[in-house]
Amino acid sequence: MNPIDLSITCPGVDFTVTYQPHDTLFSIGDYVIKYLQKTFDIIKSSSTIENSTIVYFVRAGIKDHHLPYTQDFLIENLKCTVVEAKDYLLAQSSFFAVTFKPLEYKTLGPYDSVPFVVDSQTKLRTGGYGVIEKVFEGSDSFARKTIRDGYDTEKIMMELKILRLATETENPHLLRLRCAYKQDNQTCLITYPWCEFDLRAFLDGSSEMEFWVKLQPKDKLILITDWMACLASGLSALHKKKIKHQDLKPENVLLCLLDDRMMPVICDFGLSKAFAKDSKSVKVQGTREYFPPEQFTGKVGRKGDLFSLGLIFVELGLLLFGQKSLKHQISSGFYTDITKNLDEFLTDKFPCPNAPFFLDWRTNFCKLLKVMLNETPANRPKASEVWECLKEMVESLGAKPHCENVSPVESNPNVDDETEDVEIMLRENIASMIDKLT
Repeated sequence: MNPIDLSITCPGVDFTVTYQPHDTLFSIGDYVIKYLQKTFDIIKSSSTIENSTIVYFVRAGIKDHHLPYTQDFLIENLKCTVVEAKDYLLAQSSFFAVTFKPLEYKTLGPYDSVPFVVDSQTKLRTGGYGVIEKVFEGSDSFARKTIRDGYDTEKIMMELKILRLATETENPHLLRLRCAYKQDNQTCLITYPWCEFDLRAFLDGSSEMEFWVKLQPKDKLILITDWMACLASGLSALHKKKIKHQDLKPENVLLCLLDDRMMPVICDFGLSKAFAKDSKSVKVQGTREYFPPEQFTGKVGRKGDLFSLGLIFVELGLLLFGQKSLKHQISSGFYTDITKNLDEFLTDKFPCPNAPFFLDWRTNFCKLLKVMLNETPANRPKASEVWECLKEMVESLGAKPHCENVSPVESNPNVDDETEDVEIMLRENIASMIDKLT
């Protein structure tokens, strides 16, 4: 391409004019060809930007290596208006826009623009891994988890793999993956649904939350029982995909609006892993308050999740009965201590209520807690069995479980005929993914 070709493709601009008066051999067109080809293409792609705008970039000595341009950069160097700068930024964003298929992972270039717009009204959430912010793709809201540079690549790929498996379940009570990408040495996971707060925030501040305060006692009972059923449904879906969570706690249960009512969503699969039949983790992982008893021996299977879920149910029950949370009652910091005198604990913290419907509920609730918090893992129920029990408890209150349409059938994978170690296979897949990305 030469300056004359540019004049043909971009009418209204004479690209043969010299760049500097003293240098008749180097034209504006030569400068564009050498330094501004991407910027030139962006301007051509827009119906709102005048072709002559490219001349201002040339006269300002701007080069493509300054891309992507910011509003302040354009205003300062081109001496343009805010409106003109925004017109260019819109064209720039469209030019470099990247589209994602469901569950797709991409490595992006420095100029690539993602279709996710940050919601400036929502406060950033920070953690040891990086930040979480609310973003929009069109009218759909998502959470973008940006993982800091230097974080363990294998852990990132493990979480990405688990999120994909969780998404395949189509269970509304599991955090699901829209897509993921890596750009500027940072990995971003786009997940849904976006949730405003977690179960811990609810347990600590429910007395000030309008949606909770305005509910009648029976409606509160129905809602909490339904939440328990939803959590069991989500966990069953994970176990059916051969995934154990390993860090169930109120902080890893998000609350969001689903079908016009507040519902729980299990999140944070950073410690999750796939398991083979009867596999046991040998590493001590998770949050100590919600450790199952077997955690201290270093052998934890999926039944460890059932114990941790039982402790979450205890927390919800304490709220219903107007009791202090476990963190104010267990001085050791290990909530598993309640199993030492479980019958006494349940009698003391969940006294028999006067309302008949509440009395029946309390009886069934305590029976469920006793089996979920059994110190012997083999004696605990499967997540699908917990869901069935809670489904009946919701229906006994005259309501219908939210997740009935995705009710679990079996949460104990049938892997009797498998000889391969699923966890090893998963790690091999992750190693392959990492190789492709590096």
